[in-house]
Amino acid sequence: MIEILLADHPEHSFLVRQCGKGYGERRSLLRGLMALRPPGPLSEEFYRLEGALLDEEREASGLIDVLSLPASALPKITHFHGNMLRLVADAYVNEANVELQGCFVPGHRSLDSRIHSAAGLELRNACKALFDKDKPIGPGYAGMTKGYHLAAPYVIHAVGPSIRGRVRDIDLNALRKTYRKTMSLARKAGLRSIAFPCLSAGERGFPRKEACGIAVDVVLEEIAAWKDAPIVCFVTEKDEDRALYEERLGI
Repeated sequence: MIEILLADHPEHSFLVRQCGKGYGERRSLLRGLMALRPPGPLSEEFYRLEGALLDEEREASGLIDVLSLPASALPKITHFHGNMLRLVADAYVNEANVELQGCFVPGHRSLDSRIHSAAGLELRNACKALFDKDKPIGPGYAGMTKGYHLAAPYVIHAVGPSIRGRVRDIDLNALRKTYRKTMSLARKAGLRSIAFPCLSAGERGFPRKEACGIAVDVVLEEIAAWKDAPIVCFVTEKDEDRALYEERLGI
């Protein structure tokens, strides 16, 4: 797989000079080359090898079915603290950027990067097609693709607002719109379960408490208007987010 990627883009060989020969180092090299790879087709042999590797890593991660998680005090809502990619759900919500195609920085640990890395390079191609169809894309957008090698058959790529300074009404409305649009796509697809990250909180600058409140309030509104609403799992990775969601959900 490394040889195939380097044959297409020898300019990325600078990563090889920084890499040792152990399996962990070679795996990190492959991850970096995949991050740098622009959208475009690859050989059937690459996709076969990629699928075997990513499927094995997914099954070894210790998967947890969202439907088996304890219920919260609120209807149809649960919570998980940890790595979203361990959850078996109908869809993951990815905190995407306005280009939709993931992060091209090797070693970046954002959820967007991890989702693209675990799904495989077909996801970047699908996101490019989605971007070309829906552009221009801004805060409040959500679009759906297949999940490829993830433990979720679908990914909803949601673009929340980024905050620089005080939060304006336009930012509050954009975050609400992002959750509503995501839930609308879930309804159209007939999903039974969906996993949300803390959209726009943290690095995107949205105050965590306000982001949590908007997330729960909008999802509750959507669930109340939906006869066969899915189980919604809010996923946290930071302890401060965990405390906010557990308090809000009565856990």
